[in-house]
Amino acid sequence: MSAIVNVDEHREKTIHPTIVQFFKDLDVELKLCKTRTPQTKGKCETSNKFVKWLYAYNGKIKDEFELYELINRLNKTINYKVSNQFLGVPPAIFFKKEKELLTELTNMDRQNLHEAYARTSKVPSTGLINYNGKQYSVDSKFIGKNVKVIQEGNKINIFHRSILITTHNVSDKKINYAKEHYVKFLTEKKIDTDKIEEYSQKNLEGFKNYE
Repeated sequence: MSAIVNVDEHREKTIHPTIVQFFKDLDVELKLCKTRTPQTKGKCETSNKFVKWLYAYNGKIKDEFELYELINRLNKTINYKVSNQFLGVPPAIFFKKEKELLTELTNMDRQNLHEAYARTSKVPSTGLINYNGKQYSVDSKFIGKNVKVIQEGNKINIFHRSILITTHNVSDKKINYAKEHYVKFLTEKKIDTDKIEEYSQKNLEGFKNYE
């Protein structure tokens, strides 16, 4: 990878200093493999080789279930065969040994992984965040700010700077206003205070989907 190794005009390889330091910090030895040699690495080449193993069964597979069974059988064969000269052990054994060395994720790790899959959106003037074709409300004070949307089961959780600001139930309806958000929205529009509750109730019943 060019991000790891420099190759000069004489085809001499030099590892980037930052990568050298990174592996020192990990206390892991970095070994370079030859390019285009699936015997020592070659993830792409090896994957293509697996697909070619199916060619021998071309025209002999009756349906998709036989195909699944064949792939499962080939997977078992592959996982217990030494196919990598560098490792010298079958993938299944290597995976087992590697798994034993893994440590438990910390709460911070889980949070970072969780947020990595969050969808970031900027709150429009309507105060409604679009998620999977449906709109969910947030407090009007977050208009113009970026929020993250994470679905957990049947809940839509909306965060601002890692702080949970509101939660909605997953809905099939297009617009989903929380009543307190709508009431505040009307208040900021300077609608007569005595009529806000009436307007809110009437309009939200029109949406038929407020929580």
